[in-house]
Amino acid sequence: MQSTHSQPTQLSSRLTPPLNTAAATPTGSNKRSLVQSLVQVFTGTKDEEEREIHPENKYNIHQTLGQGAFGVVVLATVKSHEELHPEHETKSRKKQKAEKAKAGHALHHDPQQFAIKYLKIDNATTATEGIMEATKLVKVSHPNIVSLREQFFKDRSQELSIAERLVGSAKPPAYDLCLVMERCDGDLQHLIRSWAGSEEQQWGADPGVPEKLRILAQITAAVAHIHEHPETENLHLHVKIGDMGLSDDKDDDDKGFAGTPGYIAPELYQWFDGEVEDYDELCDVWSIGMICLDLLCVDAFDAADGASAAYQILTESNDVETDGETDEFDASVVFLREGARSVLKAILKHEDVVGAGKPTMNLLKKFLVVDPAKRSTARELLESSPLSDVGPKEEYMDSW
Repeated sequence: MQSTHSQPTQLSSRLTPPLNTAAATPTGSNKRSLVQSLVQVFTGTKDEEEREIHPENKYNIHQTLGQGAFGVVVLATVKSHEELHPEHETKSRKKQKAEKAKAGHALHHDPQQFAIKYLKIDNATTATEGIMEATKLVKVSHPNIVSLREQFFKDRSQELSIAERLVGSAKPPAYDLCLVMERCDGDLQHLIRSWAGSEEQQWGADPGVPEKLRILAQITAAVAHIHEHPETENLHLHVKIGDMGLSDDKDDDDKGFAGTPGYIAPELYQWFDGEVEDYDELCDVWSIGMICLDLLCVDAFDAADGASAAYQILTESNDVETDGETDEFDASVVFLREGARSVLKAILKHEDVVGAGKPTMNLLKKFLVVDPAKRSTARELLESSPLSDVGPKEEYMDSW
């Protein structure tokens, strides 16, 4: 179900240290030349015609896998040699294809599938952000992190209207930064909804606590490797962490407020409000705890409709007060307002959590510690029971 993990390609060393565009905001022709310079540095060439085959032309595009404000992700396969070089096709090969076609059969070609992410690049900031996402993918190599096959820029200027082309000299050039990544067959969110019976595509029935813990071990292993803000939409089967735009290197001092309500650790809210000065990768341990509840409490997650299972559990509980409009569907806000002890007690009383058994309940309590100074690291949790007893095993999702 999942392609074999491959080592990522290497980017030019000229991309590091990270480019800083905050100091100046170029406009007009300066803005245009800066974006073009970034493109040239990234691709290592000033003229696409210098390439025998532009990278995008090596792929067949099949369907859209997802899209958002910043771009689109498509399913792609590598073209065969004959598709790339029809002029080199031998007479015997042509005859063989013709005979197969006449008989109603097509030659079997089983290309490896990839996901190509097209990031819109229309100013220096988006160019830098896109390059940084690619750089993060290159810098990490881990079985549970999506790998990068190659990267290139696509000039979209020919797709602009005549009016847009006429004023093009006063605008940044239209580019897409294209990241060719290994393709994953789905995300954890849809898998959980499938277990609940609300998805058309079924991966099977609820597999039970041991298999869910194995998924959790894979997530924890990846988070132990990088500083990530995980959420179920970014966890791809079998499990892979994707969307490096939400990633921070452990050695990077730059901090930002990123994440999905429902999975953000309490200290991030406190940092945003100025109550604490800093936060670190331990915020991810909290996020994994929220995902653990999603895995255990399938029906609660399905009923949450955009919120986490934790918030749905608290909404249904008589032990704590919740206000959807104020809390933004985030259990962390309830933890901070109502007190950790009472909120955790309400969660641990849920029948699915109780049914998971005491070892899993104790694991959940280690994830959901409000004070990050007392919270275990991802590595510590991975190397302790029950996660150490179940994985992570990369072959887990092969049968789904």
